[in-house]
Amino acid sequence: MTVSLNGYNEQAATFLSAAQISKGKSVKLSANMTVSETANGNAFIGFCLDCKDGIATVQLSGHYRAAYSGTAPTLGKIYLAADSAGGVKVGDSTGTSCLAVSVDTVNKTVDFIF
Repeated sequence: MTVSLNGYNEQAATFLSAAQISKGKSVKLSANMTVSETANGNAFIGFCLDCKDGIATVQLSGHYRAAYSGTAPTLGKIYLAADSAGGVKVGDSTGTSCLAVSVDTVNKTVDFIF
């Protein structure tokens, strides 16, 4: 038997896209019902699952695995913020509250629930 969080509480919605957003990039609300890529250090609302023709599908909650930069996140309740590459980094209380459940320091990824 293996452990898996895939599919746990995953919620997604479609938004207008201010510009083309690459799959996997963190996003923020930039206008009414519109998302854009998140700036370095800012909180995110989710991650782009797909974007075409000005419409972005965004995962808003659930389990997610993202690349991280900088200091490795710790396990447990933490704050994450967007990094300059569209992934995440350890943030402060202005970041997005998450539950880090696994950190891979070799591949620099973090699995978390948000």
